Amino acid sequence: MVDSNLAVLLAERNLKITKVSRDTGISRTTLTALCYDHSGGIKFETLNTLCKYLGINPAEFFSYSQYDYEIQFLGETEYEDTLLKKMELAKYEYTINIIIRRDNMTWTYPIRGVCGDFKGDSVPYDEAAIGLMPYYFDNYDDYDAEDIPYEATASDMAAAREYGRMVEEMTVRQYNDMISTLLEMVQEAFVKDYAAVNDLDPSEVPADEQHLKKYNGL
Repeated sequence: MVDSNLAVLLAERNLKITKVSRDTGISRTTLTALCYDHSGGIKFETLNTLCKYLGINPAEFFSYSQYDYEIQFLGETEYEDTLLKKMELAKYEYTINIIIRRDNMTWTYPIRGVCGDFKGDSVPYDEAAIGLMPYYFDNYDDYDAEDIPYEATASDMAAAREYGRMVEEMTVRQYNDMISTLLEMVQEAFVKDYAAVNDLDPSEVPADEQHLKKYNGL
């Protein structure tokens, strides 16, 4: 994946988008898209202007990782015997695959999106915790000193290894964007399911972020 470093470059120089736009004539919309990676690309003229303005070369403007990924949200788990559910720590649990690609190779890294009140009773929305955990957490009972399941298959280990390498190559923003997307998927699914169980419209479920704790175990 290729990513723009503009947000980091501006932060290092204590520059605001408004000032850069005023100084360079590049629109705020374009600069914002480049900062938050919502742009489909950049014109050579724009790149040239920004490189001159920031005193960098094009290689410094971009970051590159050999990995690409795709998120597959598969919905609520269909079985009730996962570790979290058996321990009554999760009321809702969702299956998510992160499809990792490098060169011509593909790996599937499964994770769980969970929602629970961590008390084992019903899940009031204002006490719920939305979280992400590796599939290993549910699928295996015995781990070695490095938290690797003893019964993990070669395919499991390969996927976990490539996931770790992909994360190491990601910029902080790329990683945070991935985690935010995953958490938003889990939150949206939970709100929908909570509304259905309680005979509510999803819009009637309070969505105040301060009442919804987020946990990332990946």
